[in-house]
Amino acid sequence: MKFILIIVTLITFLSCSQKSEKAHISGNIENIPDSTKVVLAKASGKKLDSTYTEDSRFSLTLSLNEEPEMFSISFQNDSLWHYEKLFISNEQIDISGDFSKNAINVKIEGSKHNPFQIKIENYLKELSQQRNQIRNEFMSARIEGKLNDSLYSAIKLKLNLVDIETEKKRKEFIEDNIESYYALYELCVYKNDYELTELKEVLKKITKEKKESKYAKVIKASIEYPKLNTNDKYYNFSAKDQNSNDFVFSNLFESNKKYVLLEFSSNSCPYSTKAIPMLNDLNSNSNDNLQIISFSTDEELSDFNSYSHKIKHIALYDGDGTYSETYTKYGVDVTPTYFLFNPKGKLIEKIEGYGEGTKDRILNQIK
Repeated sequence: MKFILIIVTLITFLSCSQKSEKAHISGNIENIPDSTKVVLAKASGKKLDSTYTEDSRFSLTLSLNEEPEMFSISFQNDSLWHYEKLFISNEQIDISGDFSKNAINVKIEGSKHNPFQIKIENYLKELSQQRNQIRNEFMSARIEGKLNDSLYSAIKLKLNLVDIETEKKRKEFIEDNIESYYALYELCVYKNDYELTELKEVLKKITKEKKESKYAKVIKASIEYPKLNTNDKYYNFSAKDQNSNDFVFSNLFESNKKYVLLEFSSNSCPYSTKAIPMLNDLNSNSNDNLQIISFSTDEELSDFNSYSHKIKHIALYDGDGTYSETYTKYGVDVTPTYFLFNPKGKLIEKIEGYGEGTKDRILNQIK
């Protein structure tokens, strides 16, 4: 009997100690109308799953990455659009709250990671409110026609002071909570606010367990590969093309006499989509002296395939998304971003975003 009890206890312990393979998000929002749509999306905006409320309740179950990431959960109906940020992994998440006057007040429990996200929001709340007040002051002055050079300079100074204090307090939060995944996430997002020596010092404080995390790897790559400036040589990388062939970027410059346009794009980015006709036109009409390469920042192969089928040039993919070493090497912050290299592999120009003048900027450089 004692032996059986030991076995049962061991099985129970092993079952409880296993990591959850799925995230379970359940909610009870009192008074929320039935059929309110609930959508879980990645930080990029890509929708992962959705459901509808019934009797004030909803439930979502899906597999997420082992390391926590930032998501949003939104509530949508004819009179409501509300969202909350979630920094979670495969955990049991409980969302409770109340719906009144077309607004929701919620409480999120069950995650060991998300409390750090809430903690920094509260830590920076007063500064965030100050910034919003200053922006409202700017908009009011502009609408009323009272915005002159003197007032603009005063408002800009106030904004700068708030931003400096916000950056200072965020760095304090990161250093004080460096053992958490969320602090590492914040460090990745705001790494450009740090001097190289500062980043190195923060990296030393990351626990051994988290030094192999995707967040720590981004920080390491940021230190190893400084920002590319005009006339700097390209950073080499390898990936798979749309035909699943191995592709090495440096091979383009070995016997190449063309300029190279390296684009970082995402299938879920509307501006990346808007830029496709421009890229296809450049590929058709400037092919004699311009080689175009698109590097996907999407994690899902299906998103990469969807994008690559719309273009006529080489598309590349490594599956690591915005945590890709290549993405970090090139210091990409937005999609699309373009790097134009001369035939010797030296950077001519970096263009962030897509607009009406993007095509002319590229053509003017390759004449």
